[in-house]
Formats: sequence, structure tokens, C-alpha cells
Amino acid sequence: SFVESKENILEARKILKEVKPDIIFSKGGFVSVPVAIAGKMLRLPIVSHESDLSMGLANKIILKCCTHMCCSFEQTTKIDSKCIFTGQPIRKAVLCGNKKNLNFLKTSILMQMLKLTTKIKLTELKYLNLY
Repeated sequence: SFVESKENILEARKILKEVKPDIIFSKGGFVSVPVAIAGKMLRLPIVSHESDLSMGLANKIILKCCTHMCCSFEQTTKIDSKCIFTGQPIRKAVLCGNKKNLNFLKTSILMQMLKLTTKIKLTELKYLNLY
């Protein structure tokens, strides 16, 4: 409901004020929407990723808040000027490796996506969780 959504946005805003991240990275989904809206309210740069050809509802809402939307498919970039083609963060070749390599490469590709979409030097970030 609208009341719950408003409460979730306010809670996300409170957490973001405490954590003080330099950037928000979203992968979409309904739980990302309050965080993106709160981040926009706090004027934080927001980068999201759309891995499907057709953009989901959550990412359509997040698109209004984000600085850049990384897209797996070139066709998806035609939706908005904020959309940039980055490809899929996990490629088939990565899936053939062991779990340790997979985690390293997922992180490496994510870092490259962040470098493409923001001018922030990644070594200067105060807070960055990579899952």
C-alpha cells in the first residue's frame, strides 16, 4: 500500500543517512525502489542494472531516480538516455570456473560497470558492499 511504501522510503532514507554511501548500486526488484527513491531525495548517485530485454516495473520506477541504468541488451538502451549498454555482468565463460574465481570476476565486472557510469574514484568510496 501507499502508506507502507512511504514508511519504507523513510526507513531507507534513515539508513542511508547513517551509512553515508557514496553511491547506490541496484539490481532492481521491488525492495530496491524505496532505497532508490530515498537515495534520490539525498542526492546520491544511483546506478542500476537491467538484465532482461524488457525493463521490469521496479527498474522503470528506479529509472526516474537513477543516474545511469546499465543494460544487458543494446535494445533496452533506447528507452532513455540514462541507459547504457554494459552487457550481462556474468558471462558463460565465467560460469565454467570455480566458485572463488566466479566471485572475483563478478566483483571485477561490477567494478568496471561502476567505473563506466560514475566519476567517483572507487578507491575513495567510504562504503561499498559487493554481494
